[in-house]
Amino acid sequence: MTPRVRRIWGGTLLVIVAFSSAVASGFATYCIVASTGIGGLAPRIGPTGCEAYLTGVSALLTPTIAAIAAYIAYQQHQTARTKLRHDLYERRAGILRGVLVALSPVFRDGRVAGDVIPELIRATSEKEVLLNAELCKYLDDLYRKAVYMYALQLQYADLPAGPARTRLVDEHTELLVWLTEQPTALRQGFLTYLRAGDAE
Repeated sequence: MTPRVRRIWGGTLLVIVAFSSAVASGFATYCIVASTGIGGLAPRIGPTGCEAYLTGVSALLTPTIAAIAAYIAYQQHQTARTKLRHDLYERRAGILRGVLVALSPVFRDGRVAGDVIPELIRATSEKEVLLNAELCKYLDDLYRKAVYMYALQLQYADLPAGPARTRLVDEHTELLVWLTEQPTALRQGFLTYLRAGDAE
């Protein structure tokens, strides 16, 4: 149900309730005045007439009250659903932000610093409960490549110039190029979750 339709239903229900209340209040006042004959404002009616009227009003108010209760319950359900969607959005966006922040020193320095790995673990710690299997696998691959890149740095750091060091540096460079392309892929992967109306 769209917000416009909800507003129309809410407004209609409010008008029905206001009208029912006004009619019931007016007739109840008339019944009391007529049954007592105060001031000669209305023809005197007996208690049986008033009792029949009040029974009818009671029967009219019961479904009205039930409709109000149902509308309030629906509104509470909608509010809870909106809050859940907002909370999911924030937690999923937090994963994306955390991964990008963890990788930002890699983009800046061209190497994986020691604190990048624990930052990635911290940023993605809730991924299994918030993201689909495909995106979780992608984040696992990204983490493994960052760890491997860090390991390559440690391996070639003390090696003298030569074919072994060149091979490790070339592999490191390939991983660096891959990692620098990931912000776009990350945002694309999270787009389904973070686009308005899809975050469920």
